Amino acid sequence: RRAYSLVNAAVSKDPKNIPARELRVEIFRQLGLPKLALAEIRTILDMDPGNWKSKIIEISTLMQLGKVEEAGALIEELSTQAVPKQHELDFTFAKTTYLKDKGDYEGLQTFLDEIKPRFPGQPGIDFEQAWLDMANGKFESGFALFESRFARGLHYYPLEPYLANTKIPKLNPQRCKELRPGQSVLVTCEEGFGDAIQFWRFLPQLKQLGVHVTLCAGTPLAQLFQENYPDIAFISKEEMRLTLLSAHKLP
Repeated sequence: RRAYSLVNAAVSKDPKNIPARELRVEIFRQLGLPKLALAEIRTILDMDPGNWKSKIIEISTLMQLGKVEEAGALIEELSTQAVPKQHELDFTFAKTTYLKDKGDYEGLQTFLDEIKPRFPGQPGIDFEQAWLDMANGKFESGFALFESRFARGLHYYPLEPYLANTKIPKLNPQRCKELRPGQSVLVTCEEGFGDAIQFWRFLPQLKQLGVHVTLCAGTPLAQLFQENYPDIAFISKEEMRLTLLSAHKLP
């Protein structure tokens, strides 16, 4: 809200300040105000009809408002135009998000097959394929491709830069099958609190294999986790980062 006050002052001073208006769109979206964001986007496009950044954000904003058909029509309209090179990937991901939200998995696969040759090895596209494979029950290929979420700029994963410098092997479905009693497993939470709480219920199944389990999650979850799972070790992300920085090994 403080950011909004600053940006609003900039727009009031210069109503044609498009970068400030673009920031205001982002703030409205962050505050959960898609109607205001959409009105601001259309003001920007009235002033600058060739603003592709705003055109692409309009698609996701329409989806936020539940205007799926309108978003689809806009995608079809923009698909007939020459997309500037610097906006090609953003437009691609706007379309994959639209197809996912619409539940058109067949259409999504067709689209991914079309764009992969244009963007070989692109982590974001690999991630979309991972999502689709897992949604279709193809877990082996899905989990393999899911590692693409660690690519720089794609998914913020606080521990990944630190773990990358260690010799700690990442688990995958095959390695999970090979776990033996006495081994140690570090489980890290890379999403929000709700996801952590939803999925940590599977940790006792890991412990039943006879392995030593440590959960690494945000400090605010420590008390809740330890009260529910007193026999499973807990370390905060903050402690883990310091440990990896200072010793490059698990405690």
